[in-house]
Amino acid sequence: MSNRGRLYAEVGGEATLTEVVRVFHARLEADPDVQHFFPPERADDLMARQRRYFAAMLGGPHADPDADLAAELAAAHASVAIEDRHVSVVVGHLRAALIEAGVSDSVAERVVNVASRIWWARRW
Repeated sequence: MSNRGRLYAEVGGEATLTEVVRVFHARLEADPDVQHFFPPERADDLMARQRRYFAAMLGGPHADPDADLAAELAAAHASVAIEDRHVSVVVGHLRAALIEAGVSDSVAERVVNVASRIWWARRW
């Protein structure tokens, strides 16, 4: 099992990841600093995309080990004016959603570190 695959298992797999995304998305929709990026009418589509992306990022069972996640992230956000302050808010919500879903602090920190590295590696 790859390091990424271990991280997926340590998070708790599909069931926990589904809960993380549900909590994460609810937090994003409620936050006045970032809610304009997450319109309620797109919630189902956005959450499905987030589940697939996070599963790939963490090395889930259907993850392509050769996928360029930074490029995929850049493409998905190419038409969105995201500032560093928005990224900080979103990362904070990701950490909180992981903890709320029962992921340990140390695993949550590792997930946030992976997500942050991929975000800053994107090519705009």
